[in-house]
Amino acid sequence: MQAQIHKFMNRLLYYSFIAIHRLVLLLLWIIHRRLKYKTTSHKIAAFPYYPETWPGGLDRIAAWKPYFETDGNLFHVFGAYTAKQLQDYMLYEKENKEWGKYKILWLIYWSRVRVILELRNYGTIWIQRGFIPIFPFKHGYYEKLLSKIHPNVIYDFYDADYESNYRLVFDTVSFAKKVTVASRFLENKYKTINSNVFFIRYAIDTANFVTLKTTTDRLRIGWMGSPENAVQLTKIADQLKVIEDNFPQVLFSFVCRDMPDLGLKNVEVMKWGDVGFNYNLWLSTVDIGLVPFLSDTDRVKAKISMKSLEFMASGVPIVVSPWVHSDMLNNTNCQIAEHDNWYSRIKEMIVDNEKRTSNGLAGREIFENYHTYPKIYPLLKKVLTENVR
Repeated sequence: MQAQIHKFMNRLLYYSFIAIHRLVLLLLWIIHRRLKYKTTSHKIAAFPYYPETWPGGLDRIAAWKPYFETDGNLFHVFGAYTAKQLQDYMLYEKENKEWGKYKILWLIYWSRVRVILELRNYGTIWIQRGFIPIFPFKHGYYEKLLSKIHPNVIYDFYDADYESNYRLVFDTVSFAKKVTVASRFLENKYKTINSNVFFIRYAIDTANFVTLKTTTDRLRIGWMGSPENAVQLTKIADQLKVIEDNFPQVLFSFVCRDMPDLGLKNVEVMKWGDVGFNYNLWLSTVDIGLVPFLSDTDRVKAKISMKSLEFMASGVPIVVSPWVHSDMLNNTNCQIAEHDNWYSRIKEMIVDNEKRTSNGLAGREIFENYHTYPKIYPLLKKVLTENVR
């Protein structure tokens, strides 16, 4: 009986949300037909999908604000929710607390909907992924509305989001005036339905990175990431064990909030937020970085692999999967490993100090040439502000 009540409440909350959303959408359609578009070419409205303090919302969207405003453009970031609200939402979802989930969904929904009619006062609208975050609409209702209200709506993608919501994403791409993407894979994918797709590389801020290499008595092989991505390490765990057996000077050093057991003995595991843990200082202690993504999927091929960028920015030589980064060249700025030769690639880096140094320096050069804000800004500025009515 309790399960049936829970199921009923879930449906009631869902259909209530849908009913109100449809009413609001209809009212917006009626109102927008009475309003005129008032362009202000130097005003940009930016909508991050994630909280402004999270990498996806900060690095990809909000961090551009000072660059545009130094150039005389107003760059207004419209955040939909805070990091605390997102964390609460994920907790409610895990615990099946529907009231808590929908409370946050309503906050997100109204924070976006209430500004729609203001957008006619901006020259450019730049939206990450979709206009309404989190709630999984199956069609691009608001994206279609915005395409009618405003002539210069641009969407940004840095992941294969269509794998979880195909129709919504491809509707969004088709409605867009332009699309910005962070990988060549997505550029080629979306150009099949929208000719105005632009490859804008992902940038990260390295102001707080430790540039002086910290040496230790052990040779540290590092990896960092989410528990979901840690599954990739389990696929090469047997090869890592052989490395451990053959090279006693190696210490595996991992950063993850919930690390799976890989059967390693010489290993240390840290978590972001641990007392005394400094992530940037940790990066400076790593001698070899691992970036394994062994599944040949769209999700993997579309990735920006931020962790590889952080290794490269820190001058850490990396062993990577073949599709992690489009500028990776084996034996030049990295070691590229297939499924069965991670042991041999890691071994090469362990025994050849000169190769580690040269690969690390070459990787850092790629980062500085292609992944810093000043290098990327001219192209992004052109895409967002050119041909604004």
